[in-house]
Amino acid sequence: MQTGIMRVAGAIFASMVTILAAAGTAYAQDPGLTERERMLLDKVQQLEQRIDDIEKSQAAASAVGAVTREQAQAELEGRVAQIEEQIAEDQNAGSKDFKAFWKDGLRFETEDGRFRLQVGGRIMYDVAWYHQDEDLKIAVGDEQDGGEFRRARIFLSGTIYDDIYYKAQYDFAGDDGNAKFKDVYVGLQNIPYVGKLQLGHYKEPFGLEQLTSSKYTTFMERSLADAFTPGRNMGVMVANHTPNKRLAWALGLFQDCDDFPGDNDGDEDEGWAATARISGVPWYADEGRKLLHLGAAYSHRNPDGASPGWRERPESHLA
Repeated sequence: MQTGIMRVAGAIFASMVTILAAAGTAYAQDPGLTERERMLLDKVQQLEQRIDDIEKSQAAASAVGAVTREQAQAELEGRVAQIEEQIAEDQNAGSKDFKAFWKDGLRFETEDGRFRLQVGGRIMYDVAWYHQDEDLKIAVGDEQDGGEFRRARIFLSGTIYDDIYYKAQYDFAGDDGNAKFKDVYVGLQNIPYVGKLQLGHYKEPFGLEQLTSSKYTTFMERSLADAFTPGRNMGVMVANHTPNKRLAWALGLFQDCDDFPGDNDGDEDEGWAATARISGVPWYADEGRKLLHLGAAYSHRNPDGASPGWRERPESHLA
């Protein structure tokens, strides 16, 4: 559009110059045309002024356009930087948002995996029918048929910042119908050389059958030999394993709070125990279908005046 205006202005200016030249020639021949010449000269000057104004406006517009383009470019680059920064913040924020999914219970986990939470539990219902001869009735009494919730547990467990782990489990069935805590502990893991440090109420590192969860034992009840195995107690423990997880060890100091080794242990000063365990898999083949597992454990206990004793229910809990 600006080029068209220039062309029109140039044509007008050329026409005026031609008219002025003709007017000059006519003035030389006829002095009576002086007034007309003056009028033409005034028009030419007006047109020249307009052309100058147009050229100045175009130059100013070009300068403003250049500045405007530079500003627009700068604003665009700034906006792009803001968008990229916002995307990065959203991604970082997204890595801290929990996603929920089901895997052996309800789980919550952040995108980066540094925060984990699992909600789970178990319900085991036991039903039994008994048939006894007279000698057995005299020895142990008349057992009654019946059923019970052998285990009814709920727990929360997880990790915080990869290095802190925790678990809180409560059993609503409990022994003799008394609901109580089971595993309640917090720990630090990935400690150089030490491995992990755990504090709370949990199983002492003693006995493969005892340390195996009731979810994975062959039968609902453990064997009678489990009477010689300490259960859960309050304590602090360090544990670690080799990088290939073929060899593991644990060492802890515990204070008796369950009825082990004596029933009256809670009536006097609580006993203490130092318990250690080492276990390994020297032979492992066929993706675990063939293996040899060996382990040994030792516990040194001081019952603090309580009378040591051991007892175990029959392998049917209702009996």
